[in-house]
Amino acid sequence: MSPLDSVEQGKLRQLEMGTLAGAIRLAIGAHQYLNYEYGLSPDPTPQTENTMAWVVDPTGQYQALNGYWIYKVGFPNTQAMQCVETNGPLETWNKHGGAKPPPQDWELFKFEVADMQAGSVRLKNVYGRFVRFNGNKFVCDGAVAPGAAVFYVEF
Repeated sequence: MSPLDSVEQGKLRQLEMGTLAGAIRLAIGAHQYLNYEYGLSPDPTPQTENTMAWVVDPTGQYQALNGYWIYKVGFPNTQAMQCVETNGPLETWNKHGGAKPPPQDWELFKFEVADMQAGSVRLKNVYGRFVRFNGNKFVCDGAVAPGAAVFYVEF
């Protein structure tokens, strides 16, 4: 992964502060991206690039909790990343379209910069559970940062 320039570092700071809005991709090392099944996919192609981009919405709020709602591209306010029961697998909130927006607490996330120069972050839910890779799928059940997945952000 290439080092971030000053503009990208500014975006990374905004992401950590909870003020960035827009589409990002999250990579694990080179050529492996978080996909809509919460596993890994190789480099995006024109046919698959929208299945690996996520829209970060900094307006997420549920009661006194604030964070990002992370939506699938093309599904704003309707299909968001979710940490099941705040301590389990990542899944899609409202996968079948029956829930009424907005999402709630299981869908609120925060980003923590792991390495500013490299452009890497850790992802955690608003209850402090970090996202990690369990071998075939991402889960949100890590209580400490050392075991968390490190994602490289592409803006």
